Amino acid sequence: MMKSFFLSVLCLTLPVLGSSAPQKAERIVSTSLASDEILLQLLPTQEQRKRIQAVSSLADNSTYADLGDAIAGIPHRAEAKLESILALRPDLVIAASFNKPEFISILKTSGRQVHVMEGFRSLNDLQRHIRDLGQLVQEKAKADELIAKLWGTLGKQASRLKDSKKTCKVLIMAPDKSLVGKNTLIHDALQYVGVENLAASVGADGWQRISEEVLARLEPDWLLVPGEEKEKEKIIKILGESPSLRRMKAWKEKRLILMPTNLFSSFSPRIVSAVEMVLSKAGLTNG
Repeated sequence: MMKSFFLSVLCLTLPVLGSSAPQKAERIVSTSLASDEILLQLLPTQEQRKRIQAVSSLADNSTYADLGDAIAGIPHRAEAKLESILALRPDLVIAASFNKPEFISILKTSGRQVHVMEGFRSLNDLQRHIRDLGQLVQEKAKADELIAKLWGTLGKQASRLKDSKKTCKVLIMAPDKSLVGKNTLIHDALQYVGVENLAASVGADGWQRISEEVLARLEPDWLLVPGEEKEKEKIIKILGESPSLRRMKAWKEKRLILMPTNLFSSFSPRIVSAVEMVLSKAGLTNG
């Protein structure tokens, strides 16, 4: 059975192994939401998106993605399964470092061009991914435009907050009561514009649980929680089980920013919309 599997892989790769000079990728397969979102911004027209054979299997899940009509014309959904991906005869596969190592290893031996996205922690990581994917799909000018807009918009948000002479401390907390601290894109973006994330101040790295004793020392201006409006009551009930949260002034005054999960977790230029939502809900801008 193993022999027949590798023979099938070999047969699927023969057309690519015979090519010489790199050509513009016309059959692109994306295996993660991060590459889905960035690709769709690099290739914004319906005609350009004909180059995308597949987006990730999560692309249609509205809880985690907000891609809507942008993916309507893309024929396939990709999972990290070698045979199904190679059956699409891609000339570029965009994987992610969190895919299984054996999947990536075999994929790299398939003769296809494979790019693995690594690092999803910061604005600099996001910039690097936009630039890398822009080069891969030969849309460097569009990548440069997206990067300039990203930093330009965040810079304006930072200036507006600074000019307002206001300060803001948020506590980013998941519905399961994990804190969301440093080495996350949402933390880095908020920090860049001048909003302090108290989760990072107590050492939260990524998504991390902390003790009630440590939580009791925090006094945020706002609580920022990912979740859907239809689940707000349920989220409030779960968070309200924490004695430390209940004593916070922000909790008592219902200063809770509930951010849609697909925006909170987006690893794309949409992060500027997440920042704008926090600034607006907290009354720190006119936007």
